[in-house]
Amino acid sequence: MLKLFNNISERFDFENIKVEDNSRHYAREQACLICSFSFKNRRFEIFIPKLFPIKLPKITMLNGKKYAHIDADGVVCLVNQEDINYDIDNKEKILIKYLNSFVKLFEMNNEQMESEVKIEYNDYLKNFSSFKKIECLLLTNDVINDNKLFKYDNRIFIGTNNSLFSRCIKPKEKNITYLNFLFLDLDDLPSAFDEVRANDFFKCLSEKSKIILKKYNSKSINQYFLLNYKNNDIYNYILLEFTSCKSQTNNLFLDENAKLSIYSVRNVSTNFLRFRGGSDIFEDNILVVGCGSVGSELLEILASTGYNNLDIVDNDQMNYENTYRFSTGFFYLNNFQPKFKTDILKFELENKYPDVTITNYNADIIDLIENKLINLSDYKYIVCTTGNNILYKFINKYIYENKIKTKFIFAWLEPYGIAEHVLSINAENKGCFECYEKSSSAVNIACPNNSYKIRNNVCSGSFTPYGKLSTISLACTITEILLNDSKGIELLKNKHYCKKGNCTTFVNLGYQTTKYFNYSQEEIDNISEDFILEGCRVCGKCNS
Repeated sequence: MLKLFNNISERFDFENIKVEDNSRHYAREQACLICSFSFKNRRFEIFIPKLFPIKLPKITMLNGKKYAHIDADGVVCLVNQEDINYDIDNKEKILIKYLNSFVKLFEMNNEQMESEVKIEYNDYLKNFSSFKKIECLLLTNDVINDNKLFKYDNRIFIGTNNSLFSRCIKPKEKNITYLNFLFLDLDDLPSAFDEVRANDFFKCLSEKSKIILKKYNSKSINQYFLLNYKNNDIYNYILLEFTSCKSQTNNLFLDENAKLSIYSVRNVSTNFLRFRGGSDIFEDNILVVGCGSVGSELLEILASTGYNNLDIVDNDQMNYENTYRFSTGFFYLNNFQPKFKTDILKFELENKYPDVTITNYNADIIDLIENKLINLSDYKYIVCTTGNNILYKFINKYIYENKIKTKFIFAWLEPYGIAEHVLSINAENKGCFECYEKSSSAVNIACPNNSYKIRNNVCSGSFTPYGKLSTISLACTITEILLNDSKGIELLKNKHYCKKGNCTTFVNLGYQTTKYFNYSQEEIDNISEDFILEGCRVCGKCNS
């Protein structure tokens, strides 16, 4: 390996290569090779592991001026490591690519380097002597000026009792210290390569923040300032703490006697976590009717995708017989005691996604409507996942008779998951559920004359068989339709979506199929657009 490294080093102008028997950075027994070398007037050490090239080398700077992508311990961070082609049979090629990435770091001009540093500025705070190694978490999505600073368990939290903080620890917990802070904006950042002072931060404050600071007056011994800066459309934060504040001046940033401590702030607000997770935030109200196999999976996906306001309806209880069809499985069944499905989902999802608010109804949707306990007009979308044809007809008739403008989705699965169906209505004056049932667009793969329910030794124990993949697939299809409408990518319209599934089990059991069994997916898509029925007794009468 030394010979290989020596040969490659010539092309990169590495000098004074020396094999190291000991290293303060790496364990000798895990190394294939540890050696030091000189490059660009700096001294580096490279560690090539025994598992190379499955595991890549590491380079540490031993001396020299601070530089971009080199942490406080001198470890070089190669930001484009993932671009290295892992051809594990060609060690030379991989090592050349790795070292080429290393060399490119030192080809940046000052402007490029400053730009790179600002992206990861909080990492460079560790280089400052005033840096405090205390975890500081920003938890709020509320107006920051209205928040408090909490000290608890050697950590700092910024938020309110209504924020993620209340989900992490009990707000009434003892030993919590509540403190105020002032929120200020930065137009720029101080240099990350020189010891930073309070005055350096003051120079970077926005003019508006300087005016706020000028009016600020506090007699507290410890004072806190949360500094905000925006980089690549992402907000980043730095917390400053001034102690021993005995100066007569209001501007602690200019007070040389005040002791400065700097904290790196990790943004774990749910807004940022949504962005980090690739989801948006939607304030649209959604009602989901039916929280069984499909509904529970749908709610999990909606909550994680960014729909924060969810109402759920189901009067069914969770018991051990349907655990494998429910999203949470056995987890909430203590001593096999039945629990309402909506209670389980509310508890589960509000704890997993703190910005989600769920209102649950342990009741029948028909009773809720008839007793005016729920108003269907309050929602932008209503999704019905029960698969109950009679219920779908009732809701379909009700919304047209009462001229409700909410967009509706009816969803169901065919036996053994041979097809999934989504019917969207009320998005335009073009057909309803009744129209669909009587039109040529009513695509069914399974022959409707067969009985597919399996009876489970009790009168009410029958069920239609289909698996987890089918329920997740249908939930994903519904979510994609809603997302496209919410984002304005493809507006919801009256349409029947039919997706063919795996028919192997169904056919092997000898069940009969319709003519659509032999249709391709493209052919099915072409007959799913228009299902309006002239003179329909529901939408035709109500729209006239």
